[in-house]
Amino acid sequence: MRIRIPLAQRLHHTPDGTRMHLSRPRPPFDREVPPMSLERTTRELSVFADYNVFFLLAADAAPPGPKTGWVDEVITHMIAARPGVVCIGTARRMDVPVTIGIQDRPPTEDFERWDQVTEASITTRGGLRIVGGSDTPAGAPELAVPAGRYRVRVHTGGFDTLSPDGLDGEDRYHLVLWPAVHEPPRVIKRYPGTLPGG
Repeated sequence: MRIRIPLAQRLHHTPDGTRMHLSRPRPPFDREVPPMSLERTTRELSVFADYNVFFLLAADAAPPGPKTGWVDEVITHMIAARPGVVCIGTARRMDVPVTIGIQDRPPTEDFERWDQVTEASITTRGGLRIVGGSDTPAGAPELAVPAGRYRVRVHTGGFDTLSPDGLDGEDRYHLVLWPAVHEPPRVIKRYPGTLPGG
């Protein structure tokens, strides 16, 4: 099922600040998340990707409004960035597994097992949150990370496991952060077919 284009049209005609829920309300996250360091720390989360998106936020940032232009970028590239925010597209608008790791240098992982690989940058004063498409930052766990500028590499896989209606599947999302200067978002490996969820 393709929902990205109708979603984009709907969001573009929705006033900033309006909250809509297409699916069931989510219970609050467990906020007790151990701090992360640059010693290859990894955390595993389940994120409700309503609207086929979730956000990586600096602790003092908020998800961008739909009229700031990021929706079209996520539809096309599955990645977008605004100050303090990285917008990450997903194949499904359901709960999706997300791992996030932090290390002191760029990852060297082989891209062969991933369908789409993207990058963006984020600056934080010392904390990050992963927030679902219709969730609020206050309800998301804060990941304590050292303050600084980071590059975020997003590995996305499992496109071939999706059900015909796009609601079930084993898609997965692996984020790796490392200290780096700010650069624009880019696609490192592009899926050769039509991006799911669009």
